[in-house]
Amino acid sequence: MPLSKIVKILIILLSVSFVTLQWMGLEKISLLAGSASLVFFLVYYLIWGNTKATNFVLFILFFTLGFLVSSIDFFIEDINQSTLNTLYFSGNILYISAYTFLIMKIIQGLNLKKVLLKSPFVSIVLLVLDVFFVILVTEVTLSELPKDEYQIFSQLVEYFYTGIIMLVLSMSLINYLHRYDNKSMLILIGSICIVFSEIMQLTYFYVLEEPFINFIYGFFIVLAFVFLYKQSKLKFTGPEPEPEYF
Repeated sequence: MPLSKIVKILIILLSVSFVTLQWMGLEKISLLAGSASLVFFLVYYLIWGNTKATNFVLFILFFTLGFLVSSIDFFIEDINQSTLNTLYFSGNILYISAYTFLIMKIIQGLNLKKVLLKSPFVSIVLLVLDVFFVILVTEVTLSELPKDEYQIFSQLVEYFYTGIIMLVLSMSLINYLHRYDNKSMLILIGSICIVFSEIMQLTYFYVLEEPFINFIYGFFIVLAFVFLYKQSKLKFTGPEPEPEYF
């Protein structure tokens, strides 16, 4: 059996284990499985994927680093607040960087100004919905964060983090409405899964700490990577096609 298939099977097994262990409430073991699956996926894509798609590679890299950093505090006994703050800011900045690279790749090749002016009503509606969602979700998050000297920075990070997630979804939708092909559709579905996973994770952390909520988060983030990987094997066939893979 080719090594690429062995690695692919290993990634699938680790991903299924990650989601299953989330369902069972075995969070530490599930984080290990999730971390391993992301690392193997990164290695797999670097060796057998389209490494010319730099922004997508950077998305995978920074997302993997963000996941690893954000998982550290689960394995440290009696962790102090200073270390928690460092991990919190580092993890969020890495995730923000990852989603920024994903947005850059989604809009690459698009005349964004032309596309937005072509559908002003859609653009305005998306902007209003994004602002509303960012304020609503961030206010819930901020109410649960510690009130300390880093509070203002936490607020900025949370607003920016939620904003960048909604921007991923909005740019994916605009990209699909403009190109209307299989590749952009898969990107849109992957982006929707990312947003759902983030909502579930916030719900788990700040509203209802139930294993089922964590399971839904894990399920949607795995599903997001499935769709994003599938679209990386396609070319744009709609207007303004890109000369390279995603």
